[in-house]
Order: sequence, then structure tokens, then C-alpha cells
Amino acid sequence: MGGFDDTIHLFEDWDLWWRIGLEGIDLVPVDFVGARYRLHAQSQMTTAKRADRARGHVVLMTRMARRFLEHPALLDRHAKPLFWDVWASLMHARMQDVEWRELRPATDVLRQIARHGSKPLKGTLMATAVRLLGARSAAALQLR
Repeated sequence: MGGFDDTIHLFEDWDLWWRIGLEGIDLVPVDFVGARYRLHAQSQMTTAKRADRARGHVVLMTRMARRFLEHPALLDRHAKPLFWDVWASLMHARMQDVEWRELRPATDVLRQIARHGSKPLKGTLMATAVRLLGARSAAALQLR
């Protein structure tokens, strides 16, 4: 599993936690706050441009979705929220003017999730549009 991925420049902590979660490692709750998230004027999340934060979130969601695609039982249980989480990250990135070409890995993984055939996901119009037309065309239809 490894620790922090040093190829990721934003959201590396989120990346670590979802990988820990997928490993099925038991976590023991402790009734004590032993860490604190400090956001200051020079922190990455404060200084990063909105588009870069949106790109980082898309990268994170794409990595996580790819791992879910490798675990069909997990995908069966979580396809619908995973689909919508990847979709939301894509739409947010587009709102920050991130180009579609940069989002291609995420649009590809979203289409794979839509094609998976999870029963709850099959009933959604957007998943059907993504499956048949792709995310970019589905987004264009949504805006009309």
C-alpha cells in the first residue's frame, strides 16, 4: 500500500486514507484529538489556484475510481456514489476552466463505472448518457 504518494502535490492525505480504507485495515477509534489540521496563509490549499485544486481533486477521484474498478464487489456496492463523486469533481474542474483534454482519464473511468451495470446506477439518466455518449456530451446535454 505504501505511505504518502510523493507524485501527488495536493490531496496526498486524502489519497493515503482512501487507500488505507480499501486495504480493509482495522482502525481503532481513540477518544482523543491528537492531531489538528492547520490552514495558514502559506499552506498548499491556500496558495494553490482554484483550477489546480480542482485538477488535484479529479486526479484523486480518478485514482480511487480505478481501484474500485479492480474490485467488482466494492464497485457493486458503491458504484452510484462513486459515479456521482467523480462526476462532481469533473463538473467542478470544468467550472474552473480546466480543459476537457486534461480530464480525459477521469471521463474514461467515469464511463467504465457507468458501463459496469450496477443496478442502482442503471436507473439514472446521467449514467445512461455517460455510458452511451461519454461525459463531455452528457455534460453538454445537462446544460441545455
